[in-house]
Amino acid sequence: CPDVDPAAGELASARSTLMAMSKAAARATAGYSLESFGHLVTLNLGATARRFLAMGTGLPPERLYSGRAHEIGHCFGADIAVNMEQAQRTGLLADGDRILALASSEHALSAIAFEYKA
Repeated sequence: CPDVDPAAGELASARSTLMAMSKAAARATAGYSLESFGHLVTLNLGATARRFLAMGTGLPPERLYSGRAHEIGHCFGADIAVNMEQAQRTGLLADGDRILALASSEHALSAIAFEYKA
């Protein structure tokens, strides 16, 4: 068997994830200008993983909101809800703000677009 570079598999996987997130974000934001989404919320992953997911959307990483990730860590399905509650409570969100929420796991990913109503 020929030698296989283990990194090649990881790079292919990363490329597939970026392409899939790009498609998911495009479907979620269909009919709206991507630039009109002022906030990007992800799971409470590490900063590099959050920036990686943001790259797939085309939004600048400066729009990432990490909420209380540094305090509470990764709470799986509750991360986005917890971060949205924190954003609302701290006054970050204004009525009509558009938010793009991104979630991923080993076998799935999703992008959900919504508008905040105060």
